[in-house]
Amino acid sequence: MARYMQLHLNGGKGPDGRTMVPDDLFRELHTVQFFKPYEPNKELYRPQYPVGARNIGEALGLEVADYRGYRRVYYFGLSAGFTSLMSLFPDQSGGVFTVLNGPEFPLSVYMDVHSTLHYRVADMLLGLEPWLNTTTACSFPQPWVTSSSSVTYNADDTDDTMPSAYSLDFPRDKRDYEGTFGNPIFGNLTIRLNSTDGTLRFKHGLIGHGIILPLATTSGNRVLLNGPIRLLAPVAAYFEETQGGAINRLVIPVTSAEPSVVFERGLKLTDVDELPTAGGCTVSGAEATVYDMWPYDLQLGVAFIVFAFKFI
Repeated sequence: MARYMQLHLNGGKGPDGRTMVPDDLFRELHTVQFFKPYEPNKELYRPQYPVGARNIGEALGLEVADYRGYRRVYYFGLSAGFTSLMSLFPDQSGGVFTVLNGPEFPLSVYMDVHSTLHYRVADMLLGLEPWLNTTTACSFPQPWVTSSSSVTYNADDTDDTMPSAYSLDFPRDKRDYEGTFGNPIFGNLTIRLNSTDGTLRFKHGLIGHGIILPLATTSGNRVLLNGPIRLLAPVAAYFEETQGGAINRLVIPVTSAEPSVVFERGLKLTDVDELPTAGGCTVSGAEATVYDMWPYDLQLGVAFIVFAFKFI
């Protein structure tokens, strides 16, 4: 990762000085292509904060911003179980990369952890007086932001909020939920009843699998798709019924501004829908162990930091 960052900082030149990517392509890569609206979860403004950090716009796959008046190019990435953030300061020939492991929710907490590390390292790199100390770094964004960034759950919401409780009792026979549910983009999701332990199990794609838990809410068809921590963070969803009362859709809300992901019952998009047997992706036997619920506060297993500076 350090070599990749150095490639950006050196305008496409490798460790031996040889041009690997033309400099003009990197300049275009770091140039704003369109501007972005105000993003309160990513920007700092005086006098609320002691410093300023502002997003300018989108480049080609990267975001362009300024931090305390210095140009910053960065990218935030996530995958199942991991989040990462890369910050480059091209004019100062330095940068920092962090990666954290754990479930992906809530993202606001992960962004706070990444941002705290990057702001502190940026001050060191830029030779500025640090504004985060051992107290404020652990409480960021407090004391400047007093409201909690935690995501709350309301049984009537249809957005990406997370539940606070679950039960073990389904409102109807578990066999009513069995079947194959398909989505044109996300493929097949199969639900089956485990005859050994009586749990309702799901399988999605090649590596997604886990247990379905009913949520303790007034709306009886809300459930939690809970998989192994290394693969899938808990996902809140709900089943829809036909007028006759049959289960016909599984709906996974995304955000209030985006359409939900809908899996239609009986829509099978491929005949190849098996879990791989190599690499530890399957759970052998009857899968009798129910996956423990992952708490929704931050569970920080590993924090890995990479520093990169321009070649001399």
